[in-house]
Amino acid sequence: MSAEQDIIDSIGIVVKKAMEQNTQIYQCRVTAVNGKRCTIDMNGRELDVGYYGSTPTIGSTYPVFVPSGNYNVAFAVIGGSSSQYINTTMTSSGWSNKQYSFESSYPSSKYNVTVSVASTATSAQYDTFSKAKIVGNVDSNIVTALGTVPTSNIPVMLKVVTK
Repeated sequence: MSAEQDIIDSIGIVVKKAMEQNTQIYQCRVTAVNGKRCTIDMNGRELDVGYYGSTPTIGSTYPVFVPSGNYNVAFAVIGGSSSQYINTTMTSSGWSNKQYSFESSYPSSKYNVTVSVASTATSAQYDTFSKAKIVGNVDSNIVTALGTVPTSNIPVMLKVVTK
């Protein structure tokens, strides 16, 4: 068993004990990360808390524990991975050698990315995406057009999963 897993297991024991003592648990969105602390949005209230586990992803939601209603000792537990959905545009100018890269924003060393056509796409944009026959691979966040490289912009939704 790894040291990280031992820590997570220990936190689980602490969490269980804390919950028995009137601990409140909130689902909060992370707005900033600084070292081993993060800023969260708790129902419109910003709160700086420590976190345990993996580094949180800004914009993702995690459980925040407030033991005995004391916000000064609140903490977040970040699991092994988190995901978020992001709307973006695959620009026609972003293609190079039949490839489109998301690596600059989402390096494959930290993230897995899945690309889908966004609901805002027109029928023509969806057809362009389909004709491109876009495929990916597990080694990078770069997709390849097996068909015709798009010459127009395509709105897409990315599912970004932290490793």
